[in-house]
Amino acid sequence: MATRGGDGTENNLGDVPSKLTSTDLYDRIAHNLFSVNMVWTLIGGFLVFFMQTGFAMLETGCVVPKTQPTSCP
Repeated sequence: MATRGGDGTENNLGDVPSKLTSTDLYDRIAHNLFSVNMVWTLIGGFLVFFMQTGFAMLETGCVVPKTQPTSCP
């Protein structure tokens, strides 16, 4: 399987670490950093979305905090 090198040419050396050029390494590191940042952004977005949904359900009375004593007289 041919992989694209850092110079835009196709080669079969993509999986041999000793044969990678500095441009190839930079491209892989940049792609990994982008991927990690995207995953953390999505995870953070999902957490915020579901926290907001849970708070909305709490406010509308769909769920009741059973272990918390009431603070209203």
